[in-house]
Amino acid sequence: MPSAPPPVALTIAGSDSSGGAGIQADLKVFQALGIYGATAVTAVTVQNSKGVHRIHPVPADVVSAQIHELFEDIRPSAVKIGMLVSAEIVQAVADSIRLKKAMNIVVDPVMASSSGRELLSDDGVKSLKKVLIPMATVVTPNYAEAERLSGIAISSDKDSEDAGRNILGLGCGAVLLTGGHRKDRPVDLYMDQNGNVRRFEGEFSGPDIHGTGCVFSAAIAANLAHGISLIDAVEQAKLFTARAISWHNTWDDDVRALDFFI
Repeated sequence: MPSAPPPVALTIAGSDSSGGAGIQADLKVFQALGIYGATAVTAVTVQNSKGVHRIHPVPADVVSAQIHELFEDIRPSAVKIGMLVSAEIVQAVADSIRLKKAMNIVVDPVMASSSGRELLSDDGVKSLKKVLIPMATVVTPNYAEAERLSGIAISSDKDSEDAGRNILGLGCGAVLLTGGHRKDRPVDLYMDQNGNVRRFEGEFSGPDIHGTGCVFSAAIAANLAHGISLIDAVEQAKLFTARAISWHNTWDDDVRALDFFI
């Protein structure tokens, strides 16, 4: 007998011409985890593994149309949201997924590239907090993004918990502060509306690797699409990303990207 079709996940994000992050990385993660990946492109970028050089946003109505037509044909079991560029695109995405009653929404609040290029306007951050984060099953900011969302400078475990509570206060189901940018040890902090608090310890991997945030959040979305509970989806995504980083660190060259899939 033919096997059942795989679950579908939608990534709403920018295109990374280097293939190491954005929709390209998300699709690789989906395929590696047995998910059929669909896309709604929010921007075309000119970049390589060293940095982002140009950004060309897709018109907000075109982003909405991509989402609409997908849901009319193939309903995703999870949605991963990455780079959105502007308040107009944030609003368009929020309106579209609300209309389509999307579920298992993973918001990776991409605000700047690893090389420092700003990827979301100030108005976009305000809109993200107001209209999109309240719809999220889980939000996955790194510490810099968590500081910007919460207004709290993070220099201790207590600060990270306070920031997490502030972000939960925006209405999302859970928040995962990803600690890969910490200089002491990479600890991811999970908090949810049910009062669960958990820390996921990791190992310091060296210089920032292009695409880790995209890979982690896409793996969470893929696991949710498979029907895995949120806390288990996060734990399995953490292990998946750690293996990818470990594989990457065996390379002899200096390419800073997690382009590691078959």
